[in-house]
Amino acid sequence: MTLPPITQVAVAYGAGLWTGLFVSVPSWAILVAGAVAVATRRQAWPAVLVAGVAMGMAAGTWQAGQHATSCAVRWAPGRMAAQLRVHDAPRRSGTTRATVLHAQPDCHGEVRVRFDLPVPAGTVVVAVGEVYGAGVFRVRHARVLDQPRLRRFRIREAIAGRIERLYGARAGLIEALVLGRRDDLPRELRRTFADAGLAHLLAISGLHVGILSSWLVLVLRWAGLGTVRWSLGAGCTWAYVALLGFPAPATRAAAFLTLFAVARWRQRHPPLAAVIGCAAFLVMVLDPSVVTSVGAWLSLAAVVGTSWGGRLARAYPQGGAALRLFASSVGAVLFTSPITALVFGSVSPVGVIANLAAIPLAGLAVPGVFLSLAFGLTAGGAGLVLAAIERVASVAAAVPAGHVAGIAGPAFALPWCLLLVGVLYLASGRAAHLARRV
Repeated sequence: MTLPPITQVAVAYGAGLWTGLFVSVPSWAILVAGAVAVATRRQAWPAVLVAGVAMGMAAGTWQAGQHATSCAVRWAPGRMAAQLRVHDAPRRSGTTRATVLHAQPDCHGEVRVRFDLPVPAGTVVVAVGEVYGAGVFRVRHARVLDQPRLRRFRIREAIAGRIERLYGARAGLIEALVLGRRDDLPRELRRTFADAGLAHLLAISGLHVGILSSWLVLVLRWAGLGTVRWSLGAGCTWAYVALLGFPAPATRAAAFLTLFAVARWRQRHPPLAAVIGCAAFLVMVLDPSVVTSVGAWLSLAAVVGTSWGGRLARAYPQGGAALRLFASSVGAVLFTSPITALVFGSVSPVGVIANLAAIPLAGLAVPGVFLSLAFGLTAGGAGLVLAAIERVASVAAAVPAGHVAGIAGPAFALPWCLLLVGVLYLASGRAAHLARRV
C-alpha cells in the first residue's frame, strides 16, 4: 500500500526528528542531508523526503539541547530557590506544574511542584523548598509577586472552582475530563481504569475533543447553519485546545477536524491516511518532543487501529453499526497493546468489551459536563453517567484474565507485536490466497 504524499513527508520528518533527539547529530550531517536534497532536486519527490529528514534532524537536535538544559534534568536533590510561574492552583493534592523563570543553576522548562500553602493560578512566585527525585520541587515557603496573571490559567481556575461546587467529591475526575489535570485523581481510580483498558478516558485525548466537536457541529446544524458550521466548530475546538495548553492528542484532533472542515468546504474527500499524516506532521512541528510521548503514540495507534477496524467491518455491511463498533474497539486494543506492554508492562484485552459500553457513555457525559459548567444544567445527569462509567470500569477490572501484567520491556511486548502482525496478515487476504494456491 502506497502512503499519501503528506503521510510520507510526516514519516520522513518524524524519522529525522527521532534521530536528532536520540542520536548526537553534528551540524555537518544535517548540512549533508540538505545538500543531498539540493543535489536530487531534479528528482523532486526524493528531494522533498530528504529535506523532510534534514528538517526533522535539525528540530530534534534543537529539542535535545533544550531538554538537556531543562530544570527537571539539571536540578539535583537538595535545597532550592527559584522564581516560578504557577500553572493551575494546587488543590486537594497540593500538586501542580510551573514554568521556571529564574533558578540556579541556569535552566528553564516546566517542573512538577508540590505546595504546602495555597497559591493562585497563573501567578509568579519566589519559591523556596527542596528538590526530590524525578525533578519534583516541594515548596515550603512562597511569596507571590505583583505581576499580571496569565488569562488562560485564570479561566482554568474559574472552571475548576465551578467543577468543585457542582460535583464535589467527583471533581478530580471532572477536572481530568475537562481540563486534562490529573493531579487530584485517586490512585485507586487510575488503577481501576487502567486494568479495565479505559485509562484513555481519564486524560484529554482525541476522543474527548472529537466528542465535543461532534456535538458542537450537530448543535450548529440544528441552528440552521450550513457548511459554515464546520469552520465555526474548528475555531471553537482550537480555542478549547489553547485553553488546555495544546496537548498533542487534542492538537491532533483539532487539526483533524480543521482538515475535515477544509475538505467539506472544498468538496474534497481526502483519504484518512492523508488526514492523519497531515495532523501528525502539524503536531510534530508544533512540539518536537511529541515523538517521545507515550500518550501521543497511544493516541495515534488508537486512531489508526480504530480506522483499520472500521474499514475492515465495512466489508461486511450485514453486520451493521454493531459490527463496526466492535471491530473499531478490537483494532484500538490490538494496535495499542504492544506500546502498553513495552512501556507499562500491562495489556487489557477486556478493554475491547469495556470500551463498547464506556465510549457511548462518555459521548453523553462529556457534553453533559460542559452544559452543566456553562448553564448549571445536567450536572445530576452527567454525574449519573459518570457513575455508570466508573461501574463499567470496576466490573471490567474484576474480570478474570481480563488484565495481563508482565515486566515492561521488549520481551513482554514481542508476543503482542506478533499477534498484531498475524491479525494484519490474515485480514489482508494473503493467507486465504496462499491457502487457495495450496
